[in-house]
Amino acid sequence: LPAIRYFQDALAVDNSLVSARANLVKAFVMQDKVEEALEACEEGIKATPSSTSLLMNLAYVHLRREDLDAAGEVLDRILEVEPDNSAAHHNRGIVYLLAKRTDRAISEFRRSVALNVHSAEGHNALGVCYAILGSYQKAIKYLSIAHHSQRLNHSIVRNLAAVYQVSGRFEKAAEITESYLGENPRDWDARNIAAMSCFELGKYQQSLSHLRYLY
Repeated sequence: LPAIRYFQDALAVDNSLVSARANLVKAFVMQDKVEEALEACEEGIKATPSSTSLLMNLAYVHLRREDLDAAGEVLDRILEVEPDNSAAHHNRGIVYLLAKRTDRAISEFRRSVALNVHSAEGHNALGVCYAILGSYQKAIKYLSIAHHSQRLNHSIVRNLAAVYQVSGRFEKAAEITESYLGENPRDWDARNIAAMSCFELGKYQQSLSHLRYLY
């Protein structure tokens, strides 16, 4: 594979090139070569143990391997040195969320967005956490902040519309998804939410039109 070979050749010349190492790890991950990515990370950290970017890559690789404990340990290692690292707090939140420790995840995501107030990703994650807990008003609050800055983000639109839907606010669910579908007409999730929301509103022809588009 050309990309992998290119970065391997660069590291053969200088094993301490962090950017080449990080790109090699990403190339392995893109090819689903997770164990090779892990080995590349560990070799790089031996050469440059203080590299935050390599440690972040290592945490991500552990997540791909579904080793939550190892991912958490790496992120804690980063946060010991860089307690205000917004990305590390966010990823620590993801680890807690995957471990079904939602309250701890919320704490990490809140810290992350406090450090990076414009993070749509962080506000989206907070919204998901509160939705899991059934706190729909809080979920809508944070998902709306995320949606305001990224109106065409599939994940954010889907999450916000789904929370509106489950909380019985079908008009808002339909409004958000139909606006999004104007730019992304083939998005199945948004189309399905729009169809169901229109049906609940008694807009049967509109609902049928969405369903026909799907099938």
